[in-house]
Amino acid sequence: MKLAFLILALAVSASSFGQFVEGGGAHGSKATAQAFTFINGSTLDGSISVGSENDFYKIGLGAQTPGIYRNQLLTSRRNGATATALSTLRGQTVTGGVINTASDTATQFSSAVGTNSDSLNQFFSFGLATDVFQRVTGATARDYKVSFSQTLVTPIVIGSTFAPGAFSIVTNGVDTDGVTTDQVDTEVVLYNSSFGVVAQNDDTSGTSIFSTINANLTAGTYFLAVSDIDISTHVGPAPSDGFQGGDVMDFAGTVLNSSTALTGFNQSTIDTSFLFTSPTGSQQLNAIKAERYGVNWYKFEVADPVPEPASMIVLGLGAFGLLRRKKK
Repeated sequence: MKLAFLILALAVSASSFGQFVEGGGAHGSKATAQAFTFINGSTLDGSISVGSENDFYKIGLGAQTPGIYRNQLLTSRRNGATATALSTLRGQTVTGGVINTASDTATQFSSAVGTNSDSLNQFFSFGLATDVFQRVTGATARDYKVSFSQTLVTPIVIGSTFAPGAFSIVTNGVDTDGVTTDQVDTEVVLYNSSFGVVAQNDDTSGTSIFSTINANLTAGTYFLAVSDIDISTHVGPAPSDGFQGGDVMDFAGTVLNSSTALTGFNQSTIDTSFLFTSPTGSQQLNAIKAERYGVNWYKFEVADPVPEPASMIVLGLGAFGLLRRKKK
């Protein structure tokens, strides 16, 4: 009896540190996915018992300090397996601007890394409690391990504090080398201080591969995500977006880029530069995409203007005059 309690205690202790083992029973779809809550350093041991088996997992992230987190899932070989299982992150399809809520699609295919061709996936989260679906599969039977790591991203700060009003983010014709014909197909997403999507844009028009966001912003903190296509949030395209297809994530609080490309068109790097316009003027932000599945993150502040001292004195005198009239 004591031994049973000891085994149970050890099992609970192991899972509390995020070391998990695939359970029995069918889990070949989102509806039957096995759920695990991961923390930095968590691992999951699983097995493909027959060729083309699909193992679905619902990877949960608990609430954390608000911020931008870069999350990586590395699927590697285990128990002498001679081939690595392949992993995809899942989402839903979009048709004509409408999310197909019952659908399942790969929002990101894994990329081979390392000497054993481990499978890498990457997505971003914001400290909110959320989930992401992962599918692991293989052409033949094999054992695998999924390892989770997480790092905090420090966004680039744009300018100082801006006044409320009309803002725009435009990638069209803006790049670091001045050659406008070599820029890549971009996508941009604007978030508020709670990391809710304010606006996003894939294509400015049906004939343009560049991106434009126009928004009237009030006081607050804003975050901006810029990369090449495809960026997937949980929000479908706006009616004004030139591309009404694509895919979305299943849950709010996650976003990913599906592109492994680091070069594009005639250039040696993926150029994600853009023109940032605020009520006080415009500035160009030059940047390149630094990694596969990479997203460049920015932060800026919008605040109501503080009245000048002279204005405060005038307001004070006015209030004093009204008070005297009231006493009389």
